[in-house]
Amino acid sequence: MSSFPTSPATAVTGPLTAALLNSYKTNIDFLTNTSGTMPYCHAYLSGSQTLSAGVSAAITLDGEIKDTDSMHTGSNSFFTVNTAGLYLVIAEIQFPSTASGNDFVTILNGVNVMAGDNTGAIAASHRLQVTAFVQCAVSDTLSMKGLSTAGGALTAGSGATFLQAKWMCL
Repeated sequence: MSSFPTSPATAVTGPLTAALLNSYKTNIDFLTNTSGTMPYCHAYLSGSQTLSAGVSAAITLDGEIKDTDSMHTGSNSFFTVNTAGLYLVIAEIQFPSTASGNDFVTILNGVNVMAGDNTGAIAASHRLQVTAFVQCAVSDTLSMKGLSTAGGALTAGSGATFLQAKWMCL
């Protein structure tokens, strides 16, 4: 899917034709997601990734759960938007236990930070999640970065470190 379906520019002055009704049906199907093709992508880090202490790094997304709009390919660290609109974006990182320092997760649209969160040292493995609504144009890139001032490896399992984006509306 490369764009939101458009309504015909035909003014209805007489009987509704089958072609006109089918065009409107296509729009309603898209908005209600009856075809299951609403733009949505969920990709994750399948293993571990080492972060250098104090260095913000793009998180590798080498596995996919679902991608209905061909936004993610290969083992890269980003999604490329193919359908313009407002997206609900969720980024989550599973960090190992730390005795000191802070852990951070951020969502980016290109180089612009859309949302971020951080936590102090936690003595057990923990997840840090951030959510944002992000207005996107076609070809925008959505990604996530992680940072730990304590350093160490990000750990993942069962999709614990992931990025997902769901199209909400124009």
